[in-house]
Amino acid sequence: MKEIDCGCDVIRDLLPLYVDGVCSDASRALVEAHLVECEDCRRLFEAMGTQETLNEPVIDEKRLFRRAASRLLAIVAALAVIIACFAVNLGGAWMGGPATVGQFAATIGYIVFWGVFCWAVRRFRTLVKFSLIMSAISFVGALWALICRLTDSGWILDALLTALTSVPFYGLRWFLGWDETYAAAAVISAVWLAVSIILLRRLKKDAVDIPAA
Repeated sequence: MKEIDCGCDVIRDLLPLYVDGVCSDASRALVEAHLVECEDCRRLFEAMGTQETLNEPVIDEKRLFRRAASRLLAIVAALAVIIACFAVNLGGAWMGGPATVGQFAATIGYIVFWGVFCWAVRRFRTLVKFSLIMSAISFVGALWALICRLTDSGWILDALLTALTSVPFYGLRWFLGWDETYAAAAVISAVWLAVSIILLRRLKKDAVDIPAA
């Protein structure tokens, strides 16, 4: 059998396949035998290996961890403030009279931190769905309560059905009547609902754009 010429030109043609690990066993053996003897080709191989390493994406695990931790902290903090604001306004909403400055501040906190929650969960489909459901309940509750007041109708269960609107937005009663409070709550809840729908559609689009493995 005629012996294969293992000159530098042949080896250099084989090096990219060797580096990628896709050459045959016979070619691999030829390259490795040549690299032992040829310093020039060995330097080229080392340079190619270094270049491959440079081209690999570098994952900063600490940065990813800090980002995930900060996002989780924002979600927990937002939920804690939302629950606290709800608790502050619960008694006043039950009594139905004008709100205090503290209750108004609680409502502002509820509105702001619900926005923070929407921003923090924008990459988590389950939490975005939760935001969508809660926003829809708040919007429907505000709209239903406003209709009941304008038509002078309703029954005892209406208070329970609209609790997720009347309690957190009760602070607006510091300077607004109930009709105006429910109208403002409906507008704000509609904004949250629209944002949640946009985020959910974006997540679905991103999932479709990613090719299946």
